[in-house]
Order: sequence, then C-alpha cells, then structure tokens
Amino acid sequence: LLKEVLDYQFQLIRQSGWSEERKQRATEESIDLLIAKVKAEEEKMNMVAAYLFEAFEKRSFSEAAAYLSNRVLDDASCTVSEDLNYRLESYRLMKVGNKAPDIVFGEGVSTLGGVSANSLKALPAVVKIVVFGAGWCQHCQQEIPRMVELYQKWKPYGVEVVFVSLDENAANFKAFAGNFPFMSISDFKSWDSPIVRDYHIYATPTIFMLNKELVILEKPQSVKAVNDWLMARSKSGK
Repeated sequence: LLKEVLDYQFQLIRQSGWSEERKQRATEESIDLLIAKVKAEEEKMNMVAAYLFEAFEKRSFSEAAAYLSNRVLDDASCTVSEDLNYRLESYRLMKVGNKAPDIVFGEGVSTLGGVSANSLKALPAVVKIVVFGAGWCQHCQQEIPRMVELYQKWKPYGVEVVFVSLDENAANFKAFAGNFPFMSISDFKSWDSPIVRDYHIYATPTIFMLNKELVILEKPQSVKAVNDWLMARSKSGK
C-alpha cells in the first residue's frame, strides 16, 4: 500500500499542469517530508529510499533521483544499507552533467564496423553510447539486439556505440557480442573490471549517452529511450 501511495504522489506531481520548476520543487518537498518521517526507522528508511530511487530511475526523473541521493547521503542521521549507499553514491558520481571516465581499449576488442580508436575519448563521434551488459543477462539478451537493429539508423547522427561486456571468458564474449556491428570490449573480469568499477555499475544493462568530451548527456533505461532521445534531438536540430 505504501508503494502505491508513493507512486501516486509523484505521478500526481508529474502530471500536474505546473511549470517544471514547480514540479521539481514539489518533488523535493515530498522527498524531504518522507525522509523526515521514516529516517528514525532504519528498515523503513531503506525500503522507502530504495523504492523511490528505482522509481525515479525507471521513469528517467533524473533531477528527482539526484536530489534523493544527495538528501539521504548528506543527512548524517539517515542510516542506509551498504547496498543502497553504493547505489546512491554511484548515481551521485555518475549523474547527468558529470564527466565519465575515459576507457582505454585493450586486447579484448571486437568490431565489425570498421571503427577503430585506442580509447573512448578518441572515438570519433558526436554522441557516444556506452552499454554495460553480458550474455548471461536476460534483459541484455532482449535489449542489445534492438540496439543492433537501430545502429545503422543512428550512425548518420554522429552516433557510435561501445558495448562493455561483463562476460568472464572469450568464448562467451564472442558468442554474444561477436556479430555486433559496433565496438565491443571485455577484459573478462566481470564485476571486478576496473571499467565497471570506474563507471560504478551495479546492474545490467546500464546505458550512458556521452558527448564527444565524455560529459554524460543522458542515462536512458532502455534502447527505446535512446532512440526517442536521438530522434527528438535530430528534430530540434541540436
């Protein structure tokens, strides 16, 4: 019941006829009230914060997710679990507007499209889409093929894709990513990969859209959201 109330509260704000500034202010005020009510009860505090964070991420409410992360992490009286702390801190470090770490391409690189570069920064593209996933990830098995289908549609807009695999051996990496038309890389260290750690990845697939200087433009939750973002930008001429 509480989850339904939380959903209703924030959907009501988003669907109001208010300006975006007022919607964000109302969202922040609601977050403040909720955290103040539950922070004395650690279990409930973690449940509410985790649910809100996931809901904001799922709906691409980036500003709300950023505010929640800062609100909880900066409040010394809020006791959060190690897992939630990692997820919130990860979001704060890798939020839209921050600069993503460069990725130096090593030996585990596969590319069929003729794209070559020795690092993500050197990759010639206006928009660089970095996707973290693996062959063992069922959601990746659904989402990444859709990206393969749309890749040629995106290329005229200056888009390049880099798939970062968390597969642990060359055979699994090749079986899943061997025919991708864009650059695919793996160091076969899975969650212990320095790249995965640098990007604070805690789930797959995770998608980042970066500009040519590696500033994070968007963190879409699906390939459809990537395509919608690119098409909207193309129509606006940006």
